[in-house]
Amino acid sequence: MLLKRPMYSLEMVTEQLTTEREVEAFSNWRRFSNIVFFDATGAVPSKGSPIFCIAQKFRKEGCEARLGYIHARGRLHLGSLPAMITKPGAGDTVACETPMMENPNVNPLFESVRQAMGLNTNITEEVAVRLPAGFSVDSIRSQLPAWLLNSLCEGTGKTNLAQDFQRVEIAEKKRLALLMCPQEMRSGRTTNFSIGAGIEKGLKNRYNNVWPFDHTRVKIQEPEDGVDDYINASYLRPPFSEKTYIATQGPLPSTFLDFWKIVWEQNSRVIVMLTREMEMGRIKCHQYWPSAQQPSMDLGSIRLTFLREEWPDVADTTVLVRQMRLQHLGYPEEADRVITQIQYTGWPDFGVPDTPLEVLEVVKLANEHNRRSGSGGCRVQNR
Repeated sequence: MLLKRPMYSLEMVTEQLTTEREVEAFSNWRRFSNIVFFDATGAVPSKGSPIFCIAQKFRKEGCEARLGYIHARGRLHLGSLPAMITKPGAGDTVACETPMMENPNVNPLFESVRQAMGLNTNITEEVAVRLPAGFSVDSIRSQLPAWLLNSLCEGTGKTNLAQDFQRVEIAEKKRLALLMCPQEMRSGRTTNFSIGAGIEKGLKNRYNNVWPFDHTRVKIQEPEDGVDDYINASYLRPPFSEKTYIATQGPLPSTFLDFWKIVWEQNSRVIVMLTREMEMGRIKCHQYWPSAQQPSMDLGSIRLTFLREEWPDVADTTVLVRQMRLQHLGYPEEADRVITQIQYTGWPDFGVPDTPLEVLEVVKLANEHNRRSGSGGCRVQNR
């Protein structure tokens, strides 16, 4: 669906790649005289097909390379690819004959879901629970639930913990597989796990494999003319708690207005940002807030003004607190609101912090600022 959109450029395709090696290889497409496409479904390219659409994008951006595609028949044998590339057919687009994929029921959509890619239903290693410095099992035993105590048992704790995670991952992989199976997608039925809006509104997603469920997604209450109510954001309510949160991706420049609209509409006063702007040379989150260097940000009906920025603890350089004034020009009678953004830079991509103490400090700061604001709205958390 994303490839069919004329505005979805090769640069946007690059942003969806997950490793530096992939980004570097794809970004250098101008250096190649031959480019070969492969569609996991094995379909022959036709107007509107993924291969057809991406080939059009290359041509639109001035690609003069010879474009080819792998025509799948039988079983795919990667070892034969180099030989096939040396035997191109006639014409501008080359068909390289290869066997069909071994599993005819493979679902490329399911395989690209970020959660599915990270699931491993085998126990590959056993890691013991790490306790923060100064803590012991005996000192906190009375405060821990039974399942966690079971994972802290001397001798068998590591195995118990690994088996717990294995059961969770097996159940999650089964759920995702059922959700993405072709007959379920064609049925037109809406379930609690439907993700139709996220797939359809692809240009509004930072990543093409992380979507909100339809039944929990946040909807823009007053979208701009000609714009839909979609934003990649979901309501979260922890069990046994009256607090409500909104989890969302770091917005793209094209969705800055959408992001700040839900902050206004949901009466959110605290934003917790769990990522850096740049990581490993790639943009992980565009700067959607004003700064001391650019103190004013106008986004149509929304205006933001920089107020202050500080490190709460001089010794800690992983938590940064910013404050800004939020105005909605469509509601001049409404008072301006002070928004607090707490940015935690110690959470690595595809990893976890070395200690939970910094995360607990972020939670403490968020609670304090939320109490000061006197707001009953949702807190926004973006990653």
